[in-house]
Amino acid sequence: MNFRIAVLALLALVACSGMSALTDMSLRDAEEKWVMSKIMSYRLVVEMEGDRVEREEFEVVVRDGAVASLKRNGQATTSAASQDYSMNGLLKILHQEMGLAEKPSVLGALAGYSAYLMARFDETTGRLLRYRRTVGGASNTIDITVREFELQPEGRPRP
Repeated sequence: MNFRIAVLALLALVACSGMSALTDMSLRDAEEKWVMSKIMSYRLVVEMEGDRVEREEFEVVVRDGAVASLKRNGQATTSAASQDYSMNGLLKILHQEMGLAEKPSVLGALAGYSAYLMARFDETTGRLLRYRRTVGGASNTIDITVREFELQPEGRPRP
């Protein structure tokens, strides 16, 4: 019975959020669109929060495809290559999340439960708009929301 409730709650979340299940195909499609958009310089603000992590905000400036600056909760910081919070970095995080979801017990899921990954991407550029992980039978959600995204003057190379 608890499994049915979890599935119904997930379906209600999907209906209200505009997100779809994150799959290999949807992530690959978003990545292809992102590469084809050729956006090389931009600023974005990413909000992350969850059951096991405190709310954090990352402001990232990317120039010529590389992270030029990164602020965590308003303070300048450096980043690891796998978590630079650029759009490429966020897409890498989604790949990591998909790997973790293959073994839901690692995320605290009870036997018979799964991890549910939901995402919404910009239909034109493929950039991430929102991501949510929910783990059945456990309090281990994570939400990633791109609150702001703006091209910098040199944002698109000339054709």
